[in-house]
Amino acid sequence: MISYLDGFGSPFYIVLPLRSQSMCGLNGHRQFVFDVFDGSLVVIPIVEAQRLASLNDALEDSSTWREFQSCVANDAETISYLEGQYGDELPSPDDPFAPEDIPGFVEGAFPAWPQQLMLRWLPASVQALGTVRESLLNGSFLHIDEDRSDEAIIAMHENRIECVGDAQGLVVRACGAWRYW
Repeated sequence: MISYLDGFGSPFYIVLPLRSQSMCGLNGHRQFVFDVFDGSLVVIPIVEAQRLASLNDALEDSSTWREFQSCVANDAETISYLEGQYGDELPSPDDPFAPEDIPGFVEGAFPAWPQQLMLRWLPASVQALGTVRESLLNGSFLHIDEDRSDEAIIAMHENRIECVGDAQGLVVRACGAWRYW
């Protein structure tokens, strides 16, 4: 494990992968990115972090449905969700866009919640460092106290999972921080 300081003097880590055939997290993810959000360590497959960050950027920045749809055009999971919610009745492309108009957004069911998905992504040895908590509306999620970050990253390494500290704010964007600040 290699420790660095980011531009704000906070440590971040790069866990280098071990040479092994079994370097995947659960569900076949190979590379993870991590950061602290709302007092909890959040660990996300890099590909999913990029997708969720882009989706949250589109939710925050789009002013029309055309603009939003253009931003998520290559996001099959979001397109499938919208088709399932709206069927053939998507709002007109020129209609004003507000994330609250998407079914499930206000309730927290959309977009995906990384802290909840960590229950699927992370090995049991990493999950054991946190606690499974219940939300009022959306079920169980994993909370790994930020004070246990070093232990969690070491556990990822012991499971032969590559994990990179997030110096670009990808995890915070993937968590939808714009909704809270």
